[in-house]
Amino acid sequence: MRIINTLTVTYDENEDRLHLAARCADGHEQGLWLTQRLANLLIKVLADRLSQASAVPMARPVAKPAAGASAGATSSAGESRATAAVPRARTESEPVEVPRTAPHGLIHTINVVRHAGGGHHLVLRWETARALALPLDGDALRRVLQVLHLRYRTAEWPLGGIWPEGIESSLQGGAPPDTVLH
Repeated sequence: MRIINTLTVTYDENEDRLHLAARCADGHEQGLWLTQRLANLLIKVLADRLSQASAVPMARPVAKPAAGASAGATSSAGESRATAAVPRARTESEPVEVPRTAPHGLIHTINVVRHAGGGHHLVLRWETARALALPLDGDALRRVLQVLHLRYRTAEWPLGGIWPEGIESSLQGGAPPDTVLH
C-alpha cells in the first residue's frame, strides 16, 4: 500500500465535497473525493482518538508521521487549501495539485488503524482494492482535525453535532481559515 507524504485538502464548491490531493512516498499523486457524510463519521473517530492520545502518554510512533499542515488562501475558483505534509525535497507548505480532469476516486471507506506504539494510520479506500495510508502521530492527528475543521468552516457545513463539545476551541484557537498551521 502506498504511503501518503503530503495531503492537500480543498473544498470544491461545485462538488460540495472535499478534494484530497495526495502525494505518496514514491512520487505517485492521486486525487480523491471525500463526502461530508463520510467526513462527519471520520471526525467523530479522530476526535475520540485524539482525546485518548491526550490522556495517555504516547510511545514512539510506528511510522514517520505527517509533519506539517497549512491552510492557504481561497482561490478564484472558490476553493481553499489545507495541506498536511511530510516534505521530501519540496517545501512543507507546497500544495499537491491533482487536476480535476485526472482520474479520481470517491472514498467509500476510511479505516483508522491504531498501532501498539501509539501511532495511527488513516487508510483511505476507493474502488474495489485501491487504498492509500496516511501515518499519524498525536500532533499530526490534531493537525488533520484542524484542517478538517477549517474546511468545514470554508464550506459552511454545520459544525454542531459533528464536533465534540470543547474540541473546536482547542482546534481553531480563533484562527481564520487562511491561517498557516505548523
